[in-house]
Amino acid sequence: MGTTRRYELRRVLLIAGEHGLLLGLIVGAAFAAMKLISLPPTNVTAIWLPAGVALVGLLRPIGWSALPTILLANWAVVALANDYALLSFRPYSLLICAANTAGPALSCLVWKRWLKGNPFLDGVEFLKFTFGVAFLPAVLTAWAVIATIYVAGYLPGLTLPQFWIRTGSITISSALGVFLVMPLVYGPWESGLVRRGAPRWLAHLGVVAAAMAVCWLSDQVLEPLIYLAIPLALVAAIISGARGVVVTILVVSIYGLSAITAGGGPFTVADPTRFSPVFAMGIFAFSLGLPGQFAGITFAQLYRHRRDLEELVIERTRDLATAKEAAESADRAKSEFLAVMSHEIRTPLNGVLGFARLMETSKLDEQQREFMHSILSSGEMLLGLLNNILDLSKIEANAIELEAVPFSLRGMVDDVARLCGGAAAGKGIVFEATVAANVPDDFVGDVTRVRQVLINLVSNAVKFTAKGTISVAVTAEPDNPSGGAATATAIVRCWRLSLAVTDSGIGISPEQQQRLFAAFSQADTSITRRYGGSGLGLAISRRLCGLMGGTLEVVSAVGKGSTFVATLRLAEVEQSSPAEEPVAPAAVVPVAVETKTKTVPPSGRALHVLVAEDNALNRRLVGVMLERLGHSVVFALNGREAIDRLEAERFDVVLMDIQMPEMDGIQATRRIRAAQALARDGGALPIIAVTADVTVDDRTKCLQAGMDDFLMKPIKPARFRAVLEQIADR
Repeated sequence: MGTTRRYELRRVLLIAGEHGLLLGLIVGAAFAAMKLISLPPTNVTAIWLPAGVALVGLLRPIGWSALPTILLANWAVVALANDYALLSFRPYSLLICAANTAGPALSCLVWKRWLKGNPFLDGVEFLKFTFGVAFLPAVLTAWAVIATIYVAGYLPGLTLPQFWIRTGSITISSALGVFLVMPLVYGPWESGLVRRGAPRWLAHLGVVAAAMAVCWLSDQVLEPLIYLAIPLALVAAIISGARGVVVTILVVSIYGLSAITAGGGPFTVADPTRFSPVFAMGIFAFSLGLPGQFAGITFAQLYRHRRDLEELVIERTRDLATAKEAAESADRAKSEFLAVMSHEIRTPLNGVLGFARLMETSKLDEQQREFMHSILSSGEMLLGLLNNILDLSKIEANAIELEAVPFSLRGMVDDVARLCGGAAAGKGIVFEATVAANVPDDFVGDVTRVRQVLINLVSNAVKFTAKGTISVAVTAEPDNPSGGAATATAIVRCWRLSLAVTDSGIGISPEQQQRLFAAFSQADTSITRRYGGSGLGLAISRRLCGLMGGTLEVVSAVGKGSTFVATLRLAEVEQSSPAEEPVAPAAVVPVAVETKTKTVPPSGRALHVLVAEDNALNRRLVGVMLERLGHSVVFALNGREAIDRLEAERFDVVLMDIQMPEMDGIQATRRIRAAQALARDGGALPIIAVTADVTVDDRTKCLQAGMDDFLMKPIKPARFRAVLEQIADR
């Protein structure tokens, strides 16, 4: 109970203290205004500071309960200024006090109902504050005060011009009181260019000094120089914020009223009405404050807007960086997953295709040979699908690298014709391939990718054509007709090559053509069931054409066949054009069939081969392939064991797998090369990578580690034999 009473007593004392402080501030502000910024002997003030102090009291926690205190403070000011007894009854004076109390009350009501935020942080809210909070209540208060004085008989013979001058002076005075006090309380401290610590106070002192200098120039040099205060207020708003403008107005007002009292100054007018100089000076004060405050608020808004934009940019940049990192991480994860899956699939596939090829060379009856051919075809299809998926992944990641090597265009077309012509001939289709006479033969580019595009187009034509013809027409036109670019060895000319593949197959409707080049898509879902395929070939081909500076388009109609045209931009390092050399039709070109490999040594010497391979199936396969070629073989299960074997005996060549336990093939190769460098062994031991890691990066890593060549799994017997023959012939 005692604690509650003490709390209530403390609360009562706090409220009483707040009301007492408000009373003292209003009375003190009134007498400060009458002494510093007023005209004796009537004490007509240019800035009625109590109006602003009363509004602060109403907006603060005291709230509407401050109205009696404001009324009492106004009565105390009137009584003390006119030597009235505090308890005397003077109805007209009380009406004037009531009017001076109603003005701040109306300002508070407008502030709370109309303003949506701090008026010193937003330009629109500041204009609403100026005319709704400061001016409107001041006008009504002035009219009420002059009307009361007139009714009381203190203004006999009041003319309309005098009425406007008197009410205008009171309006300007009360409005300036609100206009100047409120920024001191509600204006943001961190505004203007100088925002913190001692520099901010030095900036305020600089504004005071500059305002005093302008006043001195107006007084001592030329009165119109007082108008320098207008740009000074703008500068003060930008440097020191709203408080800098208030300081400028107060300094100019004090100087102006002092000069008027002394009978001079820039605000003295010919009108004998005592209120005229005050009215003129009040208008000038508003001409300082309104544009100055608005400029300062606008500058602060722009500053905050720029800061918010910078923070937003930083945040968005951080988000983009995070998203980019997540996307790159996902892309790396996808690439790593595909690389791992490729390795894991190629490893057993190497065994399947390898042993199937070995079985195909053995004695088989017709049915067994047919079964073996089916196994090989299925394995090659699986390998092709795996290669297509890897190609698409590399293209999407912009990780594919095109080679720039010389190649024979006619030789490449001839290879494709021999490769695909057999399938066309087997279906009774007439197959033709021609190269125009004006097309050069020697180009520089990625022949593997050009061949891949052409094979995809021809294979599709064979697949979707039941009878009729398939033709390949190669044409070209110079891409730089004015001539070529000179190099150290030849003149390079660029050509736009066109590979057109036309068939008499089923054709494609316009609707189906729209999704024809999308990955994993075919013109019709029934096509997959009838003809098979993954829907990757055309998507990859178009993207490869794009990488080679061209495109892939189709012209087709249902039942009338299709024409696919691949355009490529290739360079020729020859100035003259060879004569036309048409490729023979498939009907007369023998189909390329792999020669059966017998257990006979190659033309070179027999090699002693070290095979580093951790997979037992692959060791068995490579061992059989080497034995059939007449070579001897020793196995190592990992890189460390391979190094030990090399230290124990001499080998002619090392076939090195990459991914092995304990020590991988890259590390083992580096150690072997380092040991050879220390021993100054003049004859470098050939090391051939034999791996299921097939990306360009994998090949580059192998060559950089010191390997001499690169064999991909599944191993192709012809390529395997050719590499070993090169070593044997050294």
